[in-house]
Amino acid sequence: MITRCMLSAILPAALLAAMATAQAVAQEVSALDTTQPAGMKVAPDRQPAFDLRERDPDKWQIDIEPAVWFVGLSGNIRLPRSTVGNSPQRDFDDLNLDNPRFEPIAEINVRRGPWRGTLRGAYFESDEHLSGLSGRLGDVTFSAANTLAASLDFTSIELEGAYTVLGRPQVVDDRITFDPRIDVIAGVRVYGEEFSIENLSTGASQSSSEWYIHPQVGSKLNMEFYEDFTIDVQLTVGGLPGNDESYGVDIIAGFQWRPTPHVGMQIGYRALFFGATSGDGSGESRINGTVQGLYGGVTLRF
Repeated sequence: MITRCMLSAILPAALLAAMATAQAVAQEVSALDTTQPAGMKVAPDRQPAFDLRERDPDKWQIDIEPAVWFVGLSGNIRLPRSTVGNSPQRDFDDLNLDNPRFEPIAEINVRRGPWRGTLRGAYFESDEHLSGLSGRLGDVTFSAANTLAASLDFTSIELEGAYTVLGRPQVVDDRITFDPRIDVIAGVRVYGEEFSIENLSTGASQSSSEWYIHPQVGSKLNMEFYEDFTIDVQLTVGGLPGNDESYGVDIIAGFQWRPTPHVGMQIGYRALFFGATSGDGSGESRINGTVQGLYGGVTLRF
């Protein structure tokens, strides 16, 4: 059974590098010969070209971001049948599995110069009893008079590598006032689903447990203001065709405020669209859905 402990070890919005050489560059600028050549006029308030400085390529930065996700589920599922025949799908809202709830998410970012590595994890669990539903799901049949127990555990883990292709910090009076960055991303997404349904009135039950992996690519826009506030938006897409096909589209938008250099707070919104299919004919197992909602947590920077 997939448990929350799997995610508590994953501490899943990448952040920005500090300017470790800012003071040294400022001293170099102050030591420059600023004598005005004859016949040339220079505006007294003009900033030197050194105000756009490269980030320190040798500095390591680690960000740990544990958070809580108020997430809801939508979509549908289909279970395989052991006999030949139609195997209909059921919406998660029919099974009362769509109720929003608080779930853990976490992220670790490691950056050095323009390179970044990210490990991110999210978890969703829903377990409900219901009645008044009739029909079939896989090998389990039920009527409106029966009581059903349905549960779904969903885990998503992403491992990403990123490289900054655009962006240089703007510095005024030895302070970064605006630091934009665009990263390109490549990586893999692993997600698993564990679903079960039981007719408590008849004792019939069925379950499925599958793990899927596929490559993904994307990009991320980071904008930091005055080294205290950060706005970031990330989009990744991926998939893998074949007998065990899967896909995923992940959108994450967040805002961070760091009152101290090493501790901050964050809030944002995440929407993960996913789907997977295995088998064929009456033995086909399929799940399609979306988990999305607001998240909030802390950021720890080292």
